[in-house]
Amino acid sequence: MMRSTMKQSKKYRNWMLTILFWVVLWQLAASTMDNAIALVGPVQTFEIFFKLIAEAEFWKIVVCSLSRILAGFFLGWMSGTLAALAACKVPAVEMLLAPFVSLLRAVPVASFVILALIWMGSENLTVFVVFVVVMPIVYAAVLDGMGQTDKEMLELAKVFRMGRWKKLWYIYRPSCIPFLLNAMTVTAGLAWKSGVAAEVIGIPEYSFGERLYMSKIYLETGDLFAWTAAVILFSYLFERAGIWLLKKTAGKGVVTDGNPNSKLE
Repeated sequence: MMRSTMKQSKKYRNWMLTILFWVVLWQLAASTMDNAIALVGPVQTFEIFFKLIAEAEFWKIVVCSLSRILAGFFLGWMSGTLAALAACKVPAVEMLLAPFVSLLRAVPVASFVILALIWMGSENLTVFVVFVVVMPIVYAAVLDGMGQTDKEMLELAKVFRMGRWKKLWYIYRPSCIPFLLNAMTVTAGLAWKSGVAAEVIGIPEYSFGERLYMSKIYLETGDLFAWTAAVILFSYLFERAGIWLLKKTAGKGVVTDGNPNSKLE
């Protein structure tokens, strides 16, 4: 126990030293360039950031952007999960969905953004783009997880005539959790990146993308860095919240480290 605590402490110390190294390097680069339009340092960036979070409008922007990204994220997770369940149950469904999922993975996000902007306007653009990015990743994760389910457990469930929902919860769910944790780690970051990129193009009112775009137009590099820092922060919190929820769903004795090939007590 003590050894584990010391190891964890050392890990956090190394992590903090690494962050400190890059912050100092960033400050030195900004001081050397001495050009606030080309590059601002961390001190100025965080000064602007703390001014922003003290404003009520900042939190309105956070709520509006978060609601759009969360809507697309939820739709992507729900549709990806349901599609994978249907594909596992009926092989023909997997065959029919294969070209569609491959298309979503292959087509550049920029193409989807332009098409979605024509089809549904700027307000719903972010929701659609996040859905397009998230859905195929979740679909593949659930499909892989269900494919790794212990066949002996499935045979036992058949012998004892376990119901469909109980089988899904007690057998398939533990098998899928590690794959879903990996998917959550990937999709949470991608959802924010693609969602904010869509906002920069669509420029919906009260959005991170709108503020990033205006910072670029008026050459306010400090504001650009501060809003980018806000996006990174909320993306990280979003990811941690998703992982926490999945681990709560997993329960005890289920793999919860995001690695399908390892187990935790």
